[in-house]
Amino acid sequence: MLNTGKLVGSIFQKNVGLKKINLGWNGFSKVGATMLGQALTENRTLLELDISNNRLGLTAIPLLLKGLQENDGLETLHVSCTSL
Repeated sequence: MLNTGKLVGSIFQKNVGLKKINLGWNGFSKVGATMLGQALTENRTLLELDISNNRLGLTAIPLLLKGLQENDGLETLHVSCTSL
């Protein structure tokens, strides 16, 4: 089975032009959160990220926070219905 969070995380980690991405309703969880957190440490161009309606849960918080702490470009983060 394809892990959407892992795939998307690796794609936008190296991206230099994407400004907004909606990853809502993609079904990724802890593995996806790990990849997104890592991608956020590298990506400086993304301004808006929507990860609403995914199964992230409490275990994803430290994984995403690490990436968010190192990212100074993201302006908007949507996390509704993710248990965060």
